[in-house]
Amino acid sequence: MSLETKSMKKLSIFMMLVFTILSLVGCGSSGTKDAISSSKAADEGEKVSYDKDQTLRTILFSPLSWDSTQCYDTSTSTVLSAVDAGLYRVYNDGKNGEKSVPDGAESYELSKDGLVYTFHLRSNNKWSDGVAVTAQNYADAIVRLLTPKNACPYAFFGFGIKNGEEYYNGTAKKEDLGVKVVNDTTLEITLDEPDPIFLNKISYQCFMPIRSDIIDKTGDKYGTDLSSQVFSGPFKVKVDEYVKDSKLVLVKNENYWDAANVHLERIEMTDIEEFSTQAQLFESKQLDITGSLNDYVAKWTKEAKQGAFRSDISNGTGMSYWAFNRKTGGTSGLMNNAKIRLALSLAYDREGYCNDLVKRYTPAYGIVPLVIHNGKDIYRDKVVEPLKAAKEKYNTKEKLQALFHEGLKEEGKDVDDLSKIKIEFISYGTDAASISYFDWYKQTIEKALGITLKVTALGDYYAYSDAKAAYKYDIYSSAWYADYDDPLTYLDVFQTDGGNNSMKYSNTEVDGLLKRLKGLTDQSERLKIYTQIEQILTVDDPAIIPYAYSDVRRFTHNYVKGFQTPSFGPTYEFKWAYISGK
Repeated sequence: MSLETKSMKKLSIFMMLVFTILSLVGCGSSGTKDAISSSKAADEGEKVSYDKDQTLRTILFSPLSWDSTQCYDTSTSTVLSAVDAGLYRVYNDGKNGEKSVPDGAESYELSKDGLVYTFHLRSNNKWSDGVAVTAQNYADAIVRLLTPKNACPYAFFGFGIKNGEEYYNGTAKKEDLGVKVVNDTTLEITLDEPDPIFLNKISYQCFMPIRSDIIDKTGDKYGTDLSSQVFSGPFKVKVDEYVKDSKLVLVKNENYWDAANVHLERIEMTDIEEFSTQAQLFESKQLDITGSLNDYVAKWTKEAKQGAFRSDISNGTGMSYWAFNRKTGGTSGLMNNAKIRLALSLAYDREGYCNDLVKRYTPAYGIVPLVIHNGKDIYRDKVVEPLKAAKEKYNTKEKLQALFHEGLKEEGKDVDDLSKIKIEFISYGTDAASISYFDWYKQTIEKALGITLKVTALGDYYAYSDAKAAYKYDIYSSAWYADYDDPLTYLDVFQTDGGNNSMKYSNTEVDGLLKRLKGLTDQSERLKIYTQIEQILTVDDPAIIPYAYSDVRRFTHNYVKGFQTPSFGPTYEFKWAYISGK
């Protein structure tokens, strides 16, 4: 999931806070039901006290769209998971591992051939306007997601549904889709082939229920006209207090099926520009949760050990990278050459970035981070990061520059003086910290390759987004966080014409390998294919420059109870949170 949102910039410059959907989803089988009650999952049997003021205060998560089928970023995912009820909801109390519990669905059944999922919905869930949430609402979301004219970034999540890809490509009709509304509380989804991670995908925000009557009424304003929006989740937006990119207030949704177990009455999200201001508000308990403010990490970690508040420090699911402009070849005209791209990737000082510049994260020589599983195994325990061998091969400045020269010769643009070669890097942020990072990038890349790195720092995220959309760059900065616990969530981003393939990378071998994964359930065979794809994307035909795997550093006041930070899912999970002892 992309982290390219304006609000997330406030958390850190390039490796911002976390991601999107589920890791471990309860597996149904023929004739069985997964009927875990999420109301029973939270603090059952514990004697707790609740403060009179049930208000939680955090930094702003600003959705790019209120249309759930357009969701692709962490801010939007975090808010939509709070205000809507997908079929399943991630649950992680930090004690018993991560799992999913039924939310809009009460249970499901899976046919013996692994193709037909029958979801049984709750009969007592209602939208915030009192209308019942039905199977049709979930079916409509799938159709909207797969309708080509909507250009939904995560449409490919629905391609495994029978005739999903064909409908998206215009070769099948809507009635051919493997989506059937049996009745108001029963939804049947048929797949083309068995998919071991289908339930992970179906839990993503793009599959959340929608109201077609409101979409028809709102027209082109749907997704931006908040006044007409309705909500099916634990919370709803307090529209009269909403100020775009400044303030968002959520209040309890009394019509939610599990409202009795939702204790927060109000969540206040505020845009806080300066890190120092965030720190002051956190220390004065005017901000209940904050992320990794570098200048305060050591101090707060020490105070957390003394019991002042709680800290969460662990490896994360994020991978920061630089992406090449493959649509136009970049402003330099050189980005379609694999040797030039590899030389640029190897010129990046990953250890210097992690150990010296930001003093955190793990250097990335592959695309799949340290915590991701392939079946029961950690992927990185089985697969060596492919760029490590390339780094060893081109282990001197002379060898690296020779590789760059080879690429220039292939393009008919070789020069004696590499400083005449100008590569344009774009990002956003004009604060002192950002500028210091940009200066470091320029110095280290130029030192390693002898080229000129032109850094264009755009002060506004929207200007940056426009520059990206116009392909006025050679390289841009970004990050990706897992949608589920499997290497595929990182690798299928690079499928030709994929919804999140904004750099327009295309490789027929990668596309073919991704197709081979469809219906493949043998984890050892999947591992072989993943290994091949990662080798191509980083070394043989580089799509990106992966440079750091994320960590999680978060600080929470002790009076915030039941608050969850899933490994796979929204950045924050608010449903089970409450205030006690403030």
